[in-house]
Amino acid sequence: MLGLTLLSQCNEQEPAPAAETSARAAAKEAEPPAPSAEAAAPAPAESDAAAPSASAGGLGPCGEKGQPDCPLQGFMKREVKPALKRSEFEKLAAALEKVSKVPPQGYDEWAKIAMSGVDAAKKQDAAAAKEACESCHDKYEDKFKEEHRTEQLP
Repeated sequence: MLGLTLLSQCNEQEPAPAAETSARAAAKEAEPPAPSAEAAAPAPAESDAAAPSASAGGLGPCGEKGQPDCPLQGFMKREVKPALKRSEFEKLAAALEKVSKVPPQGYDEWAKIAMSGVDAAKKQDAAAAKEACESCHDKYEDKFKEEHRTEQLP
């Protein structure tokens, strides 16, 4: 809805009398192609901008109290946390292995930490698995929230 509001505001600004007067003063024949070209050029750019915004907008704000979970947060709540809580070590190992395969660029120890959780789960060592989770959260949670919070998981 915000995208439509911004789009309508942009559209209201395009046919400003000053812009039309300048176009007419430059050349009356050039006026029809110029507004068409100008109208056509911003529309795809706005559509392109609206598409990512619509994706992000479709997801909307997430992760805070009263908001839906963000993608990784939801995965952790659905897959990792229950498996750890119920000592379902095979499920925990599988979930953490999935996590290990999606390290954001620049998160150099992400996969290693997640795989240490996988190893702990395979050994049925809940304390070591929890330690791996805490280690990853301590190292990356704040940075991830700032940089990747709303991104869909592959």
